[in-house]
Amino acid sequence: MSVSGVKDKSDTPVMRQYKSIKERYPDTILLFRMGDFYEMFYEDAITASKILGIVLTSRQKNQENPVPMAGVPYHSVTGYLKKLLDSGFRVAVCEQLEEPSKGKPIVARDVVRIITPGVNVEAELLESNQSNYLCALSIGKHDVAKGNEGDMFGLALADISTGEMLTTYLEDISSLTAELVKFDPKEVLIPRGYPQFEEFIKGKLPDKAVTSTGLFEEYGDFQSALKKIGEITGKDEGNGDIYAGRLNPLCATACAVVLDYLSTTQPGQPIPIPRIAVYRASEFMILDETTMKHLELTSSTWGEKKGSLLWLIDKTITPMGGRLLRSWLIKPLMDISSIRRRQDAIEYFVQNGKTREKIRYLLREICDIERIISRCVLKTATPRELKGLSETLTILPSILEVFDEVGQTEILKGTNDLFGSLPEVPSLLTSKLSNAIVDNPPNNTREGGIFKKGYNEELDELDYLSTSSKEAVASLEAKEREATGIQSLKIRYNKVFGYYIEVTKSNLSLVPHDRYIRKQTIAGGERFVTEELKQLEEKILSADEKRKNLEAELFSQLVGEVARNESSLRKVSAFLSTLDVICALAEVAVLSGWSRPVVNDSGIISIKDGRHPVVEAIASPDGFVPNDVCLDLDGERVWIITGPNMSGKSTFMRQVALCTILAQMGSFIPASQAVIGICDRIFTRVGASDNLSWGQSTFMVEMLETASILEHATRKSLVVLDEIGRGTSTFDGMSIAWATAEYLLTRVGCRTLMATHYHELVELSSMYPNVANYNVSATEFGDKIIFLRKVKKGGSSRSYGIQVARLAGMPSEVIERAKAILSQIESGRDKTVSIERVSKTKAKAGRDGETGIGSGDGNQLNIFIQSRGIGGENKIRKLLQEIDIEKMTPLEAMNFIAHLKTLL
Repeated sequence: MSVSGVKDKSDTPVMRQYKSIKERYPDTILLFRMGDFYEMFYEDAITASKILGIVLTSRQKNQENPVPMAGVPYHSVTGYLKKLLDSGFRVAVCEQLEEPSKGKPIVARDVVRIITPGVNVEAELLESNQSNYLCALSIGKHDVAKGNEGDMFGLALADISTGEMLTTYLEDISSLTAELVKFDPKEVLIPRGYPQFEEFIKGKLPDKAVTSTGLFEEYGDFQSALKKIGEITGKDEGNGDIYAGRLNPLCATACAVVLDYLSTTQPGQPIPIPRIAVYRASEFMILDETTMKHLELTSSTWGEKKGSLLWLIDKTITPMGGRLLRSWLIKPLMDISSIRRRQDAIEYFVQNGKTREKIRYLLREICDIERIISRCVLKTATPRELKGLSETLTILPSILEVFDEVGQTEILKGTNDLFGSLPEVPSLLTSKLSNAIVDNPPNNTREGGIFKKGYNEELDELDYLSTSSKEAVASLEAKEREATGIQSLKIRYNKVFGYYIEVTKSNLSLVPHDRYIRKQTIAGGERFVTEELKQLEEKILSADEKRKNLEAELFSQLVGEVARNESSLRKVSAFLSTLDVICALAEVAVLSGWSRPVVNDSGIISIKDGRHPVVEAIASPDGFVPNDVCLDLDGERVWIITGPNMSGKSTFMRQVALCTILAQMGSFIPASQAVIGICDRIFTRVGASDNLSWGQSTFMVEMLETASILEHATRKSLVVLDEIGRGTSTFDGMSIAWATAEYLLTRVGCRTLMATHYHELVELSSMYPNVANYNVSATEFGDKIIFLRKVKKGGSSRSYGIQVARLAGMPSEVIERAKAILSQIESGRDKTVSIERVSKTKAKAGRDGETGIGSGDGNQLNIFIQSRGIGGENKIRKLLQEIDIEKMTPLEAMNFIAHLKTLL
């Protein structure tokens, strides 16, 4: 039952008011404040009752069409809001704008804010160490006449809770996907008319809200977009021309859409977005969706922070420091001088432990300034948050004093660009906040008790009357007894007469009739009032409401004062968050024994005694075995790594990638020493998984990821490949792995680590001087295998699969049968064996007497069988001789291999 579809003349004034407001916000769930509850009606009530698990009742039950209704208590609305947002809904919060009064038939109400998954400033609904981005994507087409095809994009991201806004132009869908996965926005706005693109975004960002909007059409014109940007950010007298030379038209449109969307969610309030940071994706190492997942940068395989690299290195203390650390991790730098500035600062705090400990101790007193500033601008800050800001500003001089002392040291003199100039402490604001807020303030203004005594004289008087009414009445009672001589005189109160003076019959002759006004005669005497008592009554009865109103007004003024200091407070926040991250990375380096790498443009990745940071942190008591690596664009740039399953090949390759990322984010790394030549991008193809929702098998996922690597890798990239081709038949897989390695070596020329069980690939080193063979060693002890975890020069001829199967607990009967089959295969000429020969070695009878593996159809054991006939071999040989692999694209190579398969 929709609101618009209901025409009911019997609607009460409140329901007419509700419908009027709901019509303005049709795409939201409207929380309509009625006393101590937020009520929902019609479809909103039906939807919310299912999501929130609350009772669905009805209003006007006796009518022909009762109105569905559901409600939640206002004081516990936060949990319900979270459920609605997590389900992708937009929520409009409609508040009572005045207190109910007898003279008014209806209380004034209006929507004060709209909360969406991407527009959220509610402290209880936000993750403290993670940004909450709203994203807009404008879409354009490349100029086909200029030889370009496909879509191009303008990406804008804003976090209203912190005041951060970013934008960049992206050339293709691959670059867009990398940025989306990196920033993980909670809500994405896209133009109308792109249903396939909407599905694509939902596939890449599952459980995130995707909204189609006509705002992109409204701001498709460059000038109209600039005007909106200027209106919101307040730049250049409101016309936005300051961005005209910096913004791509697509970016301008995306920014305008984001800012317009934000402004509609905060009716009548300024938007706390002071500036837009324009960046280029090429300023940072590109980490795509697959790489971030395979390397477990921000979340583990199970989707949790624990077990990820971020979990290990996040020793930050402040919430904004935690958010900045995540930003540094997912955006490793390409600029060597910027990397070295971070390294210099970290090195100082590594070498000066006492200073680091002192700063980290002081940082424990720091609140989330960044988000409190935004909430002050939006006028939603709480007394408790202002108290936290007050304590932060009070401790700030101590932090600045420590930093000012160390900042003069030689090692930190070059880090000014990193920290910026030391922020000035807004002393007047600090003093005002310190003098204003009590030590333990309430979490909202309606509770009262926000301000210290002495802050405001009128408030002190009202507070006294409100909280000390008994004392005030007793004081007047004592005064009247003395003035009249009536010792039994009492001042009482009831709801009918209010406050009155009661005198017994025996004392009526003492009543001063010039001051006392008779109100009522009772059996035992009479009741009176005086002008002084009337005034006291008015003060007492109105004092509480006046106190609340005055406190709210004073608090609003204080919040406004903080908002006026937004610029200086954001500088304070930026300084403290940077200091927090630097000290945290220094703490990690000291605790974990990490060293400073040399970062340059050499084309070399040389790591001595490298370790996997996370695996080392949770390793078994025997510890982690370190390994060396040296990839050189002008030397051994491709490593073919063989060795048993479970020997540590994947861990070794991942640690090289992680060390490279850590180095380029400016951190120390888990190694005794290292040289890291800048990488523009890291690609990984590790592990196997289906993508059933997209109808893709494990092998198809593997091929898609590999194809993407071959298409986008450059000479400056680092490629990590684990078991390419294992998802298909042996010869197909080996051929694909071989061709992939050759393509990366000869066409791309990048640094590559390639683990494989196809031992035939070791022959590449005899054909190409830039290929080297390495193996992760293991040794046999009886029927057992011992993994040595050490990477050594040379190839490995065995995979020890049966020994690993034994470790996994496979039945001994299966193990013994596998050993017999392997023995037969290995005894054959050129390591091939006929089906008939293996079949003759019968397996032991099973429980039901049937024969086992060896007795089945011979075609079920097609292991390393030679090609079908001499004719097939000759055709394949001829095709290989004729083809020019130097001129083949990755797709052509894949198709060629598929054709060869048909000839086998």
